[in-house]
Parts: sequence; C-alpha cells; structure tokens
Amino acid sequence: ISGNSAGTSGGGIYNVSSNLQVATSTISGNSAGSGGGIYIDGPYGRIQITSTIIDAGASGENIFNLGAVTSHGYNLSSDDGGGYLNGPGDQINTDPLLGPLEDNGGPTETHALLLGSPAIDQGNSGGVYIDQRRFHRPFDVPGIPNAVGGDGSDIGAFEFGAFAIGGDFNGDGFTDYLLFNSSSRATAIWYLQDNVYITWNGRYGPTLPVGWAAVDAADFNGDSKPDYVLYNASTRQTAIWYLDNNVLISAAYGPTIASGYVLSGVADFNSDGKPDYVLYNASTRQTAIWYLNNNVLVSGAYGPTIASGYVLSGVADFNTDGKPDYVLYNANTRQTAIWYLDNNVYVSGAYGPTIASGYVLSGVADFNTDGKPDYVLYSAGTRQTLIWYLDNNIYLRGAWGPTLPAGWSLVAP
Repeated sequence: ISGNSAGTSGGGIYNVSSNLQVATSTISGNSAGSGGGIYIDGPYGRIQITSTIIDAGASGENIFNLGAVTSHGYNLSSDDGGGYLNGPGDQINTDPLLGPLEDNGGPTETHALLLGSPAIDQGNSGGVYIDQRRFHRPFDVPGIPNAVGGDGSDIGAFEFGAFAIGGDFNGDGFTDYLLFNSSSRATAIWYLQDNVYITWNGRYGPTLPVGWAAVDAADFNGDSKPDYVLYNASTRQTAIWYLDNNVLISAAYGPTIASGYVLSGVADFNSDGKPDYVLYNASTRQTAIWYLNNNVLVSGAYGPTIASGYVLSGVADFNTDGKPDYVLYNANTRQTAIWYLDNNVYVSGAYGPTIASGYVLSGVADFNTDGKPDYVLYSAGTRQTLIWYLDNNIYLRGAWGPTLPAGWSLVAP
C-alpha cells in the first residue's frame, strides 16, 4: 500500500468497523492529517498486524488508534507505532531502508528492501510462502541471524534475495511451459495460469543451433527474467541465453561439464540468489553441485549418490526451508522420493507419490503459487500433461495440463 493520501484520516488504511488482519505487507509513503499509515476508528475498528512494514509518509503518524490494535510480532515501524507494536520481534523507530516503488519483477510494483535493511530475515511469514512478486519465501540470507521465533523470512511484502519462479517468462507469477521442437530446433513458450493454458499467440522463442539442447530455464543475470540453459552433449559445453520474455538479448558460454557427467538441472544451493548447476553421473550415480556467479564457475562440491534404480528427475524446495531438494524417480516401480538437502549435504528422505501408469515424472515447479513445488507428469502416447499438487511429499490432488503439439517436447519445468 503505497503513495496514497487522505484529507483527514487514514492515508493507507482507514478501518471503521472491521476486524482487519494485515500480514507480510508493506505500507509506505502514505499521508493524512491523522494516521498516515493506518487509522482505526472506534469503538469497533480492530486490526491485527503481523510481519508488516509501516513506513511514515509525508504527514500523519504510522498508526492512529481509536479502536483496538493487536501486534502478533515481527513488525517494523519507522516511528513508535503509537505504542502498539509490542509483540515479539517488533522494531520501532527504525528506518526499513526501502527502495522506491518500481518494477522488481512480478505482476505489481514493489518497494525492494535495500542491502542492510533491518527487515531482512526478521519476519515470520506464518505459512505465506510467496512474496508480493510471487517469489518464494523464506529466503534465508547467510550471515544474518533470524529473529527469535521467526522463520527467516523478511518483514513486509518483498523477500530480499529471493529469485523468480524459474519458468515464469511473462512475469505474471505463474510457471510457464518451455517447449522444444527437435526437427526445426524452434523453442516456444506456453503461458500458463496454474494448469490452464492462456495463450501461445505466436510466442516462439529463439531457435537453437545444431548440436545444442535446452536443459532448463532460470534467472542467471538477476533481471528477474528466466534465461535458457543450453547444453552440447558432444562438446559438454554449456551456454546461457539471456532472454526478455521470449526474445533473445545476449548469450555467454557457461562452464564445460566434467567428463562422465551430464547437466541435470539448475537451482540455488548456496543461497546466494544465483542458480547453480546440478550434475549427474549415470554410471556412478554420483551428483555434484557447481556453484556459479552468472555464467562463471566459482567452485564445486559433490552431492549425494543417487539410490540404485532411481534417477535424478528434478530439484526444488519441498520442505520450504529455503534449500533445494532432490526429486528421484524409479521408472520400474514408478515410485518417487524426495531427498532433503542442506546445500550439497543429504539430510533425510521421504517417499513421494507413485506416478500414474502411462506417465513419467517430467519436472517439478510451483503451479498454484502456494510456495510448494508440484509434479509435472507427461504421457508420450497422448502428449497429455498432468499437474499433481503436493504439500511437501504428500499428493493433494491432480489437474490436467495442456496437451503438447506433435513434434514438441517439454523442456521446463
């Protein structure tokens, strides 16, 4: 809630008689004669505030109360909050260090948290696993202690360091399909909202050169727009194609994959906000993480060895600890499993749902924006896709996704 004004009361929020709950929100730059941020009229106006930033505007205090204010903690106010912000982890008379209202990715403009903001890692999202941009939270910044009782998320509507949903090409906060035609070498983006195909509308992506295949999509240059990750199986060379939606902007070579390994996926393992490579050796079943800075290899570490009979089918954060996990698949039994990791270290495992007959596990992504990754299933016989919605490793329900056209394969997710 930003940049609003009122002649007398309640520049951002004016509450007369409701029991209003405000959580993981940013209220900034609003003004009024009284209650530039929030005005609660009495005696029936009530408000409960959690993990929210209230930043003073041009005039009027952050909170003016004639009703009832309850703090559930982890709020940050640039003034004293009227004396009402006394919950656990509350900060008063503190500058949140906000950037201007601007496009930081996602469907709306946001106030970014600037480097050094006291809101970073000091919140408690209460099970809200995406921020205003629909970027995943919490993103636990290394070296910053979490608030006591918090979950490592940031206060307010913006999660510092969080990265965009890997395959959201049009910036609407929903995962999209990346398709590849091996005959024409064309790529295409199918824009989805949840499991529903919205429009292709001639949205071809760039055509790949001979010898190269698209492996995945992720934001490598930090512009909140997914880029293509390409791999040449003959030379083991990788490349990053930087995109703006479906348009190729520029390209750079990435590191050459070690002999015996293939590039299996990308995810941010060391929580630096930059995607890393996941490598897999089919002979030894060994995995390895290559930590990248954009397209540059910084260092590497071995990951866990995959269990016999399984293959590595995807990487995503299933237990919402801010760290990506392995998704394994056994083609003989159709059983899936989640291996929970801390960076490159195996912590524990759990079985996931068994894949339906006639389908294979094609990938993982968060389709319904609940902050929890879902399975993408694919039937080669019918070219039908299917989304299985999960809560961690538990199957909740399924829904049909779009059917792929003949000659095209699903690259990502």
